[in-house]
Amino acid sequence: MTEDIEKFIKSAKWIFAKTYEKTWPHEYTLLKDAIDKSVFFDFVKLINTQGYKEYFYTREQIYYKYKDMVYWTMDKTIEETNLINRVHENGTYEARLRAGTLPERSK
Repeated sequence: MTEDIEKFIKSAKWIFAKTYEKTWPHEYTLLKDAIDKSVFFDFVKLINTQGYKEYFYTREQIYYKYKDMVYWTMDKTIEETNLINRVHENGTYEARLRAGTLPERSK
């Protein structure tokens, strides 16, 4: 983790994802809001190269844990990425699975 990425995390505009408030509360930050877009992509690269694989239901995902937060992206390539998600470590799929607090899936 570089000092620039740490500064990015602290200064980024983190937006609460209202759509998932009841099921998967988390925050995200957008590329278009990044003060330094190169640092945004440096963080995306860090997530994808230094992160770890876990599942979100049946989807394999790459996550990166820093302090008590977990970060991930959703795009297929680093270049396509326009947002970074984050959640407290207790809010990940694996943590909620272990705790028995997964939301019911709609049929």
